[in-house]
Amino acid sequence: MYYGQKLEKEFKLFLLAAEALGKIKINREHFKTVEDFLLQNKRQNLGRLIKILKNANGPAERQPEALLTGALQDRNKLAHSLFANVDPAQITAKEKETLLKELGRIRLSVGNAFLVIREFRTVAKKKSGSRKSRFRKN
Repeated sequence: MYYGQKLEKEFKLFLLAAEALGKIKINREHFKTVEDFLLQNKRQNLGRLIKILKNANGPAERQPEALLTGALQDRNKLAHSLFANVDPAQITAKEKETLLKELGRIRLSVGNAFLVIREFRTVAKKKSGSRKSRFRKN
């Protein structure tokens, strides 16, 4: 879950950087300030952030979208169902091995999405001149 939360935070920062560059327009119906956007956790989960990006006409390529959608599905699996029917006292060695492999796969899925979004944000910041004042408008 740690990497899922880091991905969501990085995604928010990327969206703000892309908006500052004029690449996308974020609908500010549910928040008025940048601080609201960054801190409203109920309205800004990974699924909603992906929708914000899609509704803002980005990204054009399918690969980042597939990576983000896969990370969302894996994050949801970890948060809602992976441990639902697991009793640690009753788990066999084989089941434990399978569970650990799945956790490793999910970690890579979410971690890779985080790294890609972080790189996108880094590029966006460089293009904008990385001045903080540009990210605080509106």
